[in-house]
Amino acid sequence: MQDTEQMTDQLMTDLEHIVQRGRDEADHILTVLADSARSTNRNQRIAAGVVLASLALGVGILVYRQRSRKPFIARLQNSLPGSLRDLPGDVRDLARKAVR
Repeated sequence: MQDTEQMTDQLMTDLEHIVQRGRDEADHILTVLADSARSTNRNQRIAAGVVLASLALGVGILVYRQRSRKPFIARLQNSLPGSLRDLPGDVRDLARKAVR
């Protein structure tokens, strides 16, 4: 009888070890998968942050360039030589003289 009890105890111990190893392996696999998912999620968040920062910088540069540009008339007058640039003032002076 003791022999059967010892065999049963040994069998139960072996089964408990097998079940425990299976649980440990399953926990290990789940931990690896969870770490991988967290890492991927973090990398995606970092990539999204970089893309958003780049877009914000680009929009900021465009807005700055648009606001700092001189009006078209000012740019046109600055591109003309001095004698032509003063022409509207001369015409104004002539018009004033003609009216008097």
